[in-house]
Amino acid sequence: MAKIIEIHCEEQVKEIFTTAISRYAELAYPKESKSECNQAARESLITAVEQFEASYQQNGFGILSRRLRAMVKAALETYHLQQEEIAGHKMEAQRQLLFSVAKGTTTTDQELINAMTEDKKAT
Repeated sequence: MAKIIEIHCEEQVKEIFTTAISRYAELAYPKESKSECNQAARESLITAVEQFEASYQQNGFGILSRRLRAMVKAALETYHLQQEEIAGHKMEAQRQLLFSVAKGTTTTDQELINAMTEDKKAT
């Protein structure tokens, strides 16, 4: 059985976390790809988001397989690079906060708001 990370976070953090993974699955492993490896990776990430959401609704926390940590980190990095381009400024505090979420650190929406404020001040 795969080792599972319990991710305790509030709604806004969960939305960013799962959105980043979903978008990365579509971007890095497009459905049109004929590669079986790409399709397996895509399905793993999509299934991970579905399981995370189901666990969050049922238990109040998400779950994530430790096997997916490298792909989740890549997803978070890609998401933040895209968001930085849109916002026109670095989002290092938010990036680090979401990386800690992926490790299982309990995170509140207020901590996310504080990271957003810190990132805006750094510009």
